[in-house]
Amino acid sequence: MNSQVVVNIDTELKQKAMKMAKKEGLTMKALLSFLLKWYVEDEIVLWAKIKRWYFSNLEIEWWSQKEIDNLNNNKNLESLWSKLNTLLLDKKIWK
Repeated sequence: MNSQVVVNIDTELKQKAMKMAKKEGLTMKALLSFLLKWYVEDEIVLWAKIKRWYFSNLEIEWWSQKEIDNLNNNKNLESLWSKLNTLLLDKKIWK
């Protein structure tokens, strides 16, 4: 069974993605389906980064040095990060 997904996306970004997908013989539907499939199967890992700080009532708990060391020394995480970068480069999604 399939389900329809409706999203609002920047027009220029959509056009660029469609152009790149077309060069590789993909439709936008196929591209998005592949990305969702890889994401839920842990084939790709997405990271988010805050570019500016927002003030709120939230309390931020900073990572301990032990947590940071664990992240920096996690070979599985390093391998997944490398796979994502390779995939993005191979598909010309990222330069």
